[in-house]
Amino acid sequence: RPCFLGRAQLADSEFATGYELVKEPQVRDPGYRRQTADEYLVFGAETMNAKDFDAEIRVTLGRGEEAEVYTIDRPATVRVPAGVWRGSVEFRRVGKPVFYQDMRMQDAAAPVESTEGEAVTGAGNPAGKFKNLVFFNVAERAKGYFGQEFHENTEENAEGVGIRGACQIPGAKHYLGGGFTKQAVRIDPFPHKHDHDEYLTFMGTPDDPFDMDVHIEMTLGLGEEAETFSVDQPTIIRIPAGTWHCPLDFMRVDKPFFFEVVLQQGNFGGIYHMPDGDKPIYYNGMIDCILEPGKHCNTCQR
Repeated sequence: RPCFLGRAQLADSEFATGYELVKEPQVRDPGYRRQTADEYLVFGAETMNAKDFDAEIRVTLGRGEEAEVYTIDRPATVRVPAGVWRGSVEFRRVGKPVFYQDMRMQDAAAPVESTEGEAVTGAGNPAGKFKNLVFFNVAERAKGYFGQEFHENTEENAEGVGIRGACQIPGAKHYLGGGFTKQAVRIDPFPHKHDHDEYLTFMGTPDDPFDMDVHIEMTLGLGEEAETFSVDQPTIIRIPAGTWHCPLDFMRVDKPFFFEVVLQQGNFGGIYHMPDGDKPIYYNGMIDCILEPGKHCNTCQR
């Protein structure tokens, strides 16, 4: 399976991840573990289409009396806040293969505290509460307890995986977005830069991630310092904080491929080099403000 180990493969990286297709019931990470940075567990359909998800997965957060079990029966992203104990990931039923990604916001060699223990098997939260759930998280409350946030998608045919950062998971410090690219297209024609690191992943389909038939060009730097790189095989690009980048051109796409953006800040945006000058632009999607009900989000960054 494709994986990225952080600094061992790319200097100064504070990010590690693995991608795979789970095809049969199994238990991952028996016992309990916690770490000093946020972790995200991403579950999706092999096709990236929400209606094609057919599995039941259980994730345990917390230990002892604080343990809560969450049943996932549709595409979901679970945020495990830094310092929170996480139990096993139980793929209890796999009707169709599940796209699974375990994402650590730190180097793979960073210490993880772990302990043996039986997996919690309580009923947890009934799947009926999830409805048309596409995004799911457990946010940490004060004094170490856990609360719930359920986010629904109104489109049954929604494609992709990830979260739009803090506007969907309060407290999240990361933006995650991934899915299939099926045709040639230019992404972000204007150069821009972020306050935090960003990682771009390019690979084939979950069933055969090393099979790519594309030609992509990515520009890093601005003006005389700009340099354009070509991508034609599975690749992860690290864009250090403050680095100008783009345009990003998917110039030839002869086979669909998986493209993912991981930005290590709570909402997407930065400083854009526009024809009329540099300006800050942030985007949370077509959503309502979570601070003032009824108001459309204007990306105030609060």
